[in-house]
Amino acid sequence: MGSMREAYEKIGADYNGASVRLMGEEMLARFALKFLDDESMDKLEAAMAAGDVEGAFMAVHTLKGVSQNLGFDNLYEPAVVVTEALRNANTVDGARDGIHALRQQYAATMSALREAAE
Repeated sequence: MGSMREAYEKIGADYNGASVRLMGEEMLARFALKFLDDESMDKLEAAMAAGDVEGAFMAVHTLKGVSQNLGFDNLYEPAVVVTEALRNANTVDGARDGIHALRQQYAATMSALREAAE
């Protein structure tokens, strides 16, 4: 079993900041593992595929907030890029460049969390 601290270090996330924000390592671990069930990325992918700007914006905005609260700086930063690309946009096209980095960081985050959960 990997530690949650190791998982955070692997993806370049802010373990200490998140631990303080969530009032301790136990709560951090609980919330970080709950992220494995978060549907924001799935909703974002579905909305992007459907060309649903509003749905994509809401999904990535949620993902951005959760990432920030959990200290997933690696995921938060590309989520900001995609959020801003979709803000006041008429199409999802402008967000397509940023979504690649977001997908990569999401996959890395999920992988590190699954490892920590074993």
